[in-house]
Amino acid sequence: MSDVPISTPALESGSFMTVTSAKQFDEQAVFEGHVLSSLHRVKEYHEFVFTDVPPSWGEVALRLIDEKIPSRKCYNTKSRALRIRVMPTWINDCIQEWLMKQMIDWLFNRDITREEESLLHGRVGTTLKFKYGPYTGSSKELDFFFQVNNHILPTLAVESGWSESKEQLHSCSCSTGKVDDNRKTGEAIWSMKSQMSPI
Repeated sequence: MSDVPISTPALESGSFMTVTSAKQFDEQAVFEGHVLSSLHRVKEYHEFVFTDVPPSWGEVALRLIDEKIPSRKCYNTKSRALRIRVMPTWINDCIQEWLMKQMIDWLFNRDITREEESLLHGRVGTTLKFKYGPYTGSSKELDFFFQVNNHILPTLAVESGWSESKEQLHSCSCSTGKVDDNRKTGEAIWSMKSQMSPI
């Protein structure tokens, strides 16, 4: 291990993403210290991606960050990627306003009934913890999702981002859904039609 952990790219003004491998750290405490010091240096929106993070380290890091830094986080036990978005911007929150207005349009246009609308619950930045299946131990904080009564997982999840690659999106996705290879993540991952069939 080198004296100075290597991250790519270096944290600098105008840069919005830093990727660091946890393999550089011999001890969990040193990794946690690096994560916290990196997060504390941020003065504007920034995304940190830590790769090769063992599940025990990821779980502790998430708890530690929850206590210290306002952010949106996800940890995928399958890909061992810990992703932290610090100081989210208005782009991360605009989804909520848009989709809540869209629900009014759906009702007004009779695309959904009042009974169907009452089944949908919008959530913002809520932590989803996966207790079973291939993603056991993973957690995800989505920008926005609709959850239907009595369903554990969201029916529709919406994330915003600037320039994530398909691989980055999948590294913190806790689903088996496929993303179209021809689509760039900077574009909408899904499109909402103004006329949609009932749920």
